[in-house]
Amino acid sequence: MFNFKKLLASTCAVLMISSSVVFADSGSEGAYSTYDDVHRDTQTIVLNPDNTQVNLRPEIEIRPMWESFIYSVSSETIRKFENWSLIHNNADDVADSVTYSVSITKKASVSVGGSAEFNGLVAKATVSANTTVGVDSTESVSITWNLPKGKWRLSAGAMFNKVVGTQKYYLSGDLITSRTITADYTFDRYSDQVKVQ
Repeated sequence: MFNFKKLLASTCAVLMISSSVVFADSGSEGAYSTYDDVHRDTQTIVLNPDNTQVNLRPEIEIRPMWESFIYSVSSETIRKFENWSLIHNNADDVADSVTYSVSITKKASVSVGGSAEFNGLVAKATVSANTTVGVDSTESVSITWNLPKGKWRLSAGAMFNKVVGTQKYYLSGDLITSRTITADYTFDRYSDQVKVQ
């Protein structure tokens, strides 16, 4: 007659032994995976329009087992650069609608390397560049302001993002080089109106 209890007891014993071996392996010295040191948290930073920082969930960087460059961002600083300004006085109670043609700067630079390094770092940033590294240009745009009664200072220009990060070069899973890179670039235009009187 088939002894079900004996079979169940043997199966449990085999499972317990297998489980012990797995736990012993993972905790033993010299244990490794094919992705050695796979996890490294890098802090991604987003800036609100008022330049306050919002921390997002960390990225997980995986060490590649082939030849590869890995980029990560440590900080971003968004700022305005004014290209144009004008004082406009509206003495009437009716709002003025005024339009001006404005030339706005577009530029991008990188502290180390060239377009490959720039593009690799900017790909990890929160905003994309609106120009190519090393190519400075100006863009002529028409901007309209609607101005209530009063004296107004109008201004327009470019939004810049300064990104500081790291480029790591891996070969066959080994870290060969690591260097800090800074990219500074325009990504948008802006226009402001501020009452001065």
